Amino acid sequence: MKKIIILCIGIYIFSACGNTESKNSHTNNNVYNTFIEHKKQWDNRQTQNYAFVVKKTCFCPYEEKIQVTVENNLVIEAKYIPSNSVIDTGMKQKNIDGYFDMIQEALDNNVYQLTVQYDETYGYPKEIYIDYDEQMVDEEVSYTLTDFNTYD
Repeated sequence: MKKIIILCIGIYIFSACGNTESKNSHTNNNVYNTFIEHKKQWDNRQTQNYAFVVKKTCFCPYEEKIQVTVENNLVIEAKYIPSNSVIDTGMKQKNIDGYFDMIQEALDNNVYQLTVQYDETYGYPKEIYIDYDEQMVDEEVSYTLTDFNTYD
């Protein structure tokens, strides 16, 4: 009897693990096309010198907004606001291309839910929401990019 129970549990576990396809296949819908369109818009503007503020929202310890300054497409400074404390250089911050890379990775991994709002003028992502897995709790994350200024 014990062997039958173990066998049934094993079959249940393996059958549950077999379906890895998300019910939301982003590559087959408008999310992917919109991503490509706005990435091209951003790339065509060739913006190399800019600043923006990013707010990360997740089920993680509170963190202030971060002001990121980019020159020649490299992050040269990042500081918390409103405290104005400079972030240690070991804590790598993303430029706008880094957020596009994050979206591309979410698309490639076929996350459960991906929602992105883009800036109409420059094409950069203003709001990113990622729910990586329908079955997991509290792994969702969102990024809000505001106060974009270009120095080109």
